[in-house]
Amino acid sequence: MKPQPFTELSTEELKKKAKTLKIATIYMGISVIGMLICGIIVSMKKGFSALTVTPLAFAPLLIIFSSQLKQVNNELKKRETT
Repeated sequence: MKPQPFTELSTEELKKKAKTLKIATIYMGISVIGMLICGIIVSMKKGFSALTVTPLAFAPLLIIFSSQLKQVNNELKKRETT
């Protein structure tokens, strides 16, 4: 199933999507920072482990979420100005 382009969604749907993406981005950012701190601590105590590179694996998700949030906000701004 292919997702609908943001231009085809209603304003209410876009607002709901923006809210969801904002919450997901914040939680993902907090999680990545937490994993980074834990990875540094574990690396200092026990040496290199898989936990050390885990934040790097989740960083693309954070980038995708923030990019989609930016696109949704841009579409909402376009609709408000017209």
